[in-house]
Amino acid sequence: MEFDTVQLSKTMAGFLIFLTYCDSFISWVECVSQAEIDEHLNVGMNLLARGSYSDALTHFHAAVDADPSNYMSYYKRATVYMALSRSKPALADFDKILK
Repeated sequence: MEFDTVQLSKTMAGFLIFLTYCDSFISWVECVSQAEIDEHLNVGMNLLARGSYSDALTHFHAAVDADPSNYMSYYKRATVYMALSRSKPALADFDKILK
């Protein structure tokens, strides 16, 4: 059985181009500004104040995902977890704040 090295090279080149595109797209998606993070925190707080805990949690998840080093995002998400009587994930977030 003989390999067609030219076809294999073209296939590999196409695959590498595809991977480069995927990497660029993922990097672009992850770029979130501080203003967007603040918006998630503000919307989350407004929803929390109205008792819309699940919706607030969604915004706090987005804020944590966008900037895992922001302790305030973890604190606010832990607050929602406590309001939902979900102490285990709340304690995990509080623990991340203290580290």
